[in-house]
Amino acid sequence: MRKFFDRKRSLVSTLVLAFILVSVPPMLVASEVATRLVYSSINGNIEKWLYAASSYLFQSIAETVDELEALHVLLHARFTRPEIVLSQDELEALPHLDADFMLIQGVSGKTLFAHPAVRGMEEEPLYPGSHLKWVNMDNGDRELGVAVKQTHMTADGGIRVAELGCRFNISIEESGGSDPIEVSIFRPEDGGFRQVYSSEPGMQYIIPPEAASAMYDETAKYFIPDEDWTDVSPNKHSLLLPIRDGQGTLLAVYVISVLMLPFDGRLPSSATLFWSFFIIGAVLSGCIGYALAKRLVRPIKKLTEGVRSIAAGNLGQRVAVHGNDEISELGSGFNLMVGQLEIMRRESRQSALRERSRMLGEIALGFAHEIRNPLMVIKTSAEVVHSTLRDKPRPAKLLGFVVEEVGRIDRLITEFLSFAKPAPLAMEYFHLYDLVKEITEISAAEFARRKIRCTLTDETGLKPGNGDRVIGGRNKIHQVVLNLILNAMEAMPDGGELALRLYSADSPPNGGADSPDATARVCLEVKDTGVGIAEDILPTIHMPFISTKENGLGLGLATVYATIEEHGGSIRCASKPGEGSVFTICLNG
Repeated sequence: MRKFFDRKRSLVSTLVLAFILVSVPPMLVASEVATRLVYSSINGNIEKWLYAASSYLFQSIAETVDELEALHVLLHARFTRPEIVLSQDELEALPHLDADFMLIQGVSGKTLFAHPAVRGMEEEPLYPGSHLKWVNMDNGDRELGVAVKQTHMTADGGIRVAELGCRFNISIEESGGSDPIEVSIFRPEDGGFRQVYSSEPGMQYIIPPEAASAMYDETAKYFIPDEDWTDVSPNKHSLLLPIRDGQGTLLAVYVISVLMLPFDGRLPSSATLFWSFFIIGAVLSGCIGYALAKRLVRPIKKLTEGVRSIAAGNLGQRVAVHGNDEISELGSGFNLMVGQLEIMRRESRQSALRERSRMLGEIALGFAHEIRNPLMVIKTSAEVVHSTLRDKPRPAKLLGFVVEEVGRIDRLITEFLSFAKPAPLAMEYFHLYDLVKEITEISAAEFARRKIRCTLTDETGLKPGNGDRVIGGRNKIHQVVLNLILNAMEAMPDGGELALRLYSADSPPNGGADSPDATARVCLEVKDTGVGIAEDILPTIHMPFISTKENGLGLGLATVYATIEEHGGSIRCASKPGEGSVFTICLNG
């Protein structure tokens, strides 16, 4: 047992097991209540059905009596005719009347007509006041029938005694099985009951003491739903109906029984119903518990995935927060933590960049003092000598090369100084679209020369706000956009398309665009159809001295990235070799 509990299980399985264990006691109670309700409903419906069947039985007896009395009226009309003796045609027609038994006797008791071979009908009814009598046949059999006996006077003053009867037939077969209902009739005797008739020959029923007492206590009806009888039939349901006279004296008791067969001959026992309800409830509880457990664990799994993503270096990971419960608070705290980590990483990068810039600035200053001054001396001396060699073309040409190369070195030193020790940032509001349009107009001639088709799209007006207005150093952003456009042109030596697109976006620093501290940003997308950037170089393009150009120093994109980070913006690049590159910069609005 200890090994079972020490096994490693998932949180879902643990929650499902706990849910099932907690639901067992109420499920036991619910199963017991449901079993009783089902049996109560079944018994109530069977009782109503048996009562309706008994009403139909009594109505059938009454209608049979009416029909037999109508036949007696017909016979009386015949006996009052002058022709006393029945003709052969009349004798042949009598069996076709609506009666199963017919016995006509004279005043002396001589049988004048009998159909079928009826020897006679007992004088005493089955119980006082009923029309049920035993009919004795010539072959020794006897059948219970609904009989009506009348005496008719003939035209000559003679007497004819006619007894007409119909079989007491139980033909209601709607109990759900192949057997009809069963009817037993009891007569009271010495404080108990004696069975005088059963539709199932050979079957002896015993009325339970409680039911017998209820019959003597003037109860209108008594229903026995369980196996209170001593017969072998399973689950036989019975309804006891007392027959009383006008003074309330008990004359007989009808027992109407039916065998319900919806489950291969048996109704399910209470134990079967109970365990069926319990198993179904346990399965449903397990399913509900599994669904709830999955719902509870899903946010935790999201948090786990987020932690793993952060461990892999993706600080842009956020988890969706729904509701106001503890797990939602945990998700909000996770997003806040990731946002703070992202800010710390950004600050760390900026701090490293500032430290690197400071170190490069110190080196650059040293270079400026140690290299630039001698370069100026070399350049000045070369220019003086060059002016004296006008009549000597070859030496003059060589000195011209010296002057040009010294100038190029001076420009490289100036560019290096600009990256290592940037000018102070002067913040101002300006419209980014106007700045980009100004650069494209300046570069129009270069576009035409390089066979480059340039398009500029402004989508910032699709959102309410200040449109394309951003805050930052206009001159520095001008240099950033210009560098990106120049790089795009150089990436398309055979011409191509350059698409510039401005659009508005939201920056969610602490998770979710709906968070209160989300700020509006304006983004510029620079997309070219050039040669693209190799995958192994793409992650390092923001680093200084990394260049794909043959004579490049590798400070252009490094300056772009540094400038955007200095403005608190973002920049990203997507590129596929042979298809082109897409640079996207976003600035605070």
